Amino acid sequence: MFNRPIDSSIRSVVVTSLKAAKKKAENHYKGNITKKINGLDIFESLKIIDQEFKLVKRKVKKSKYPFYIENCTSAEWLVSQFASRAYLLNIDETKDLKKALFLGIYRNKLRIQRNELLADSPVYTYEKFVNGEINSFFHHYPQYRNLSEEDFYKIIKWQSENVIAIISYESSMLIKKIQQKCLGIDDPFYFIMLQKTVIDNLINYTGNDANDLKILLSQLYIFEDFNLDEFKNDALLENYRSFANNEFHWNKADYNSIKKLSDVMQGGPEKVFTNEFLVFHTVEKIGFWLDSLVNESQIQKTYILPDYEKELEKVQREAAQEIENLADAMYNYINDEENSEKEVKNYLLKLYDANRIRYNKIKEKDILHMLADDRKHVLINYFTTNAFFRNNIGETGENLRELIIVRELAWEILVAHNNFFDNKNIFITLDNDFSDINMLINKMVLNKKLYKAGKKAQMDFFSNYDKYGMPIDYHFQNVHEELQKVFTIALNKLQKILDNAEPSKKVMYLQSRIKEIKQRELLFKQYQDESDFKYAVDKYSVLFKEFLTIEADFLKETLNTQPIAFELKQPKTLEIKPEFDTVSNKKNQKFIKQLLEDLGLTIDGRANISERKKGAVRGIVEALKESKILPDRSLEVLCKIIADEIGLQINSKLDISNISEQYKEEAEKYISENYTR
Repeated sequence: MFNRPIDSSIRSVVVTSLKAAKKKAENHYKGNITKKINGLDIFESLKIIDQEFKLVKRKVKKSKYPFYIENCTSAEWLVSQFASRAYLLNIDETKDLKKALFLGIYRNKLRIQRNELLADSPVYTYEKFVNGEINSFFHHYPQYRNLSEEDFYKIIKWQSENVIAIISYESSMLIKKIQQKCLGIDDPFYFIMLQKTVIDNLINYTGNDANDLKILLSQLYIFEDFNLDEFKNDALLENYRSFANNEFHWNKADYNSIKKLSDVMQGGPEKVFTNEFLVFHTVEKIGFWLDSLVNESQIQKTYILPDYEKELEKVQREAAQEIENLADAMYNYINDEENSEKEVKNYLLKLYDANRIRYNKIKEKDILHMLADDRKHVLINYFTTNAFFRNNIGETGENLRELIIVRELAWEILVAHNNFFDNKNIFITLDNDFSDINMLINKMVLNKKLYKAGKKAQMDFFSNYDKYGMPIDYHFQNVHEELQKVFTIALNKLQKILDNAEPSKKVMYLQSRIKEIKQRELLFKQYQDESDFKYAVDKYSVLFKEFLTIEADFLKETLNTQPIAFELKQPKTLEIKPEFDTVSNKKNQKFIKQLLEDLGLTIDGRANISERKKGAVRGIVEALKESKILPDRSLEVLCKIIADEIGLQINSKLDISNISEQYKEEAEKYISENYTR
């Protein structure tokens, strides 16, 4: 009998589980999907698959094992993570692994089938759209792309221009009607406030009854001469829910329904004429107008619709001016002979990185791809639509202005650096590909939060690089920084897990991972003489190896040392009945559990703490008590409640110690950064 590396020792379990999951997924797909869609047309088949896909997606979201689910096609990745968890956590996750792999494989099969059906769906064109032809795929599936980009944007342009025109006309017409009403009453401002209250009640309605909505609408003067029974209850309620959730379902803006309203508008109607789909947007526009009135004298002021094209031109002028000012300042510094080459290089680096940070602070970046020369024809449409439905030109304009500036300035700095130094690389060359960090993280022990943070960083890189048109080193720097944070957190978490791991299994883990890194280094060195191969020592690989070596050295040096336990005798105390479920509200209970998990005291809700570190519970409880997350009760009682909740046995009172003070400080920082009242 001999010891093998942990991945090798456990590989057969993972491979067997993977085969079983594949077979189960295939059988389930045949019985649950293939039989159901047999004989159906593409659209009906797609409805069944899409419904099943959404169901599986919800299950995936709830799972504690996204790292198994999303890597179901990579046996090597699965083996490494499963082995680390099995050896260090001393748990058998075989059942959980099989369930996760089944979900991942089954979801992939559904996604592939859905994409194939969409690819086989009928081609759609702008010409067909304006001829009134309904393409159910286009109107119901955002993933549908069986039409040219030009036709897609032409359809969107037609929809948005007509919808905005209808809502604008109707709201303006009804505002004039309200103004006319106010001329004939004694206290018009009181009437305005009453109407405003009704709209506020409508906007804030949280019920589920279309009749309630009709009652609220009937209290508005604008519906005085409108028969609300014309609105169908189901459609009214459905569209109110979308409106309340700030959703606008463009699939309902098909040519036939919108053209009908547009034709009515051309006749100059003088009362409500829209349908259940648009009526709440009209009411909202009137509500914004009512909100703008601060006194009676403003009621009769002419209501003027914004000129969105002029507003866009203003934003572009302002952005161009700031870019010019910043660029002038940059070139003045570069061309100043008193500044050394090193000073210029540092200046450009700081300017470039400050611009990257400014870019990162912008939350809505989707419009960036429309700043390219071949996309500017859709910019006015996007700007108008967003400003209109937000009713906030200033916010939409400021966001666009920032995007124009950071995009243009990034390239301006890059060009200047290249001209001055004949080098396009402003940032210092980063460590090896971020996939190295990702590979190392997988050699540790992941949880859902850590995995998702790393995955998001990588997905943002690929998504942003593809569509935002910013310099690629911005994206490399961003993903590097995010993965660096994940690496640090994962390493700290691994340290706490190792402190409490079973010694013999800990040794096997450490030696296996050290062996892997050394073999990887040896493999790279074999190719050093290749002319097209550049070998660079990866910083994080070195850090991880040093970390593992320190742990292994400690075990080696203390192998023959008898464990020392310090235990102070304390007076016996009355048994305290656990009452975690009643000691605080549900929100606080959830927060406390997450805090214990993130600070490494628990893994999946169960205690992961050695005897000498039990004082950490006291420190955390003190911080929670002082922050009023836990009630003002005996510290001993609260410690016992928390300990019982996580399955930790405390036989004596926990005194103040360096450990308790350290964890109190960590908990206070965690609370300040994550807790909201």
